[in-house]
Amino acid sequence: SKLLPALLFCVLCAAPAAAQSTAPVTSVVSPADGAYLNSLSAIDGTVQASTIAAVSLQINRVSDGLYWDGSAWAAPAAWLSASVSSPSWTYSSLPSWTNGVSYRVYARAEDPVYSGVVDYSTSTFHFDTGYPSAALTSPVHMSTVASLSGLAGTAYDAESAPAQVWVTLRRVTDDYYWNGAISQWTAAQALNLASGTTSWS
Repeated sequence: SKLLPALLFCVLCAAPAAAQSTAPVTSVVSPADGAYLNSLSAIDGTVQASTIAAVSLQINRVSDGLYWDGSAWAAPAAWLSASVSSPSWTYSSLPSWTNGVSYRVYARAEDPVYSGVVDYSTSTFHFDTGYPSAALTSPVHMSTVASLSGLAGTAYDAESAPAQVWVTLRRVTDDYYWNGAISQWTAAQALNLASGTTSWS
């Protein structure tokens, strides 16, 4: 029969395409793991799969172990469906984040070709909207000194150690500012990077 060889040929042609399929791989891109954020309007990631994969995620509030269910924080862990446009996905029905609280995101990708095979990715971030504070300890406020070799002080942030401390030094008699980069007094305001953070000089 002329029909049988044609059918066999088609079956053999289709086999390599199935063999090229790959299991899904997903990754949380934003928020980055370990990030300190003061705003977050969407959780984004990437997914690689041989066919369009389904991506879902969990959002865990670390302080009390509750999970976001799309409308409220609840005890049972809920998987939330992300919008997928391969190779990207996004989820934007987010809660109001609380200052000083850490959150953990779990992402899961499923490929219809690989029934029961999934890939997971996690990211933990800290929400920080508080402002740091700094204090000058030397010289003492309104004191009179015969000589001054430098400034010293402290800095504090309730959520994390301050990353940097910048100092402005103004000469009251003529409103000039000290620019440490060029070791000169200038009319333009200058910021000088201090050494240290929680204790600086």
